[in-house]
Amino acid sequence: MTDPETGDLMVRDGALVVGDTTAQTAEAVLRAMRGEFKEFPLLGAETLKMLGGNEDPMWRSDAKNMLQACGVPASRIEIENGRITIE
Repeated sequence: MTDPETGDLMVRDGALVVGDTTAQTAEAVLRAMRGEFKEFPLLGAETLKMLGGNEDPMWRSDAKNMLQACGVPASRIEIENGRITIE
């Protein structure tokens, strides 16, 4: 797991911390640009592109499919007031 504040690997008692990484995986997929993961070049929801105000009408469906492909259970994605909610 990584520290949410610093992005460094978490170490406890001299060993790496292992735990649930669902939220971390979801964040990585949503923030990634396509091509960022070299082994999966089509993976990346490109949320930074939406900062300009141009939301792709298929973004929710594409992002949901990408999250599900990475093992994150997602049945619905909502965007409200600049906040993304995964259900």
